Amino acid sequence: MQRNWMSLIEAANAFRALGGRRPSRATLWRWMSRGLRGHKLAFAHAGGRRVIAVDAIVAFHRAINAQPVDDAEAERDARILQASQRLSNHGF
Repeated sequence: MQRNWMSLIEAANAFRALGGRRPSRATLWRWMSRGLRGHKLAFAHAGGRRVIAVDAIVAFHRAINAQPVDDAEAERDARILQASQRLSNHGF
């Protein structure tokens, strides 16, 4: 799967697109450093900032909600997040 990187603000909006509430940047930071229910949110460093991949958000969301990972379903969720991100970038 191709990785599409997001800032913390964009990642917070992506969680809302998955049907949840929008977590704060502090919450995302805590999930990356300490984790939630034994699972950490994966991230990478880019230019001195932390960035999060779309597939990492989908995997983390499924893990904390104890949903089994199905490749086709994970791909679908990632595409939904990408489309939602594109729409929000264009003001929709």
